[in-house]
Amino acid sequence: MPTYEDLLSSEPAIVDIDVMETRAATIRDKPASSIMTRKVVTLKEDDDVLDAAAMILLKHIKNIPIVRGKQVVGIVARINVINAIMQGKI
Repeated sequence: MPTYEDLLSSEPAIVDIDVMETRAATIRDKPASSIMTRKVVTLKEDDDVLDAAAMILLKHIKNIPIVRGKQVVGIVARINVINAIMQGKI
């Protein structure tokens, strides 16, 4: 079972703002499809929160769309899992 330390320690390092501005200029006119994730990881709304936490850690993702059938009904973010752990909800 992942701990909140695992979730917190998986955050990327802060990037230099000048580097970010230079790189951002190169994608200014590109469509969102050029950078989007194509293999979207989803969970059903009745899946366990621990499944979400494990996916976040194992697949190095920050957000998981939650679906009911083919309809997106919400998103579980890494911070949602961290807050649930800290508040004793899981």
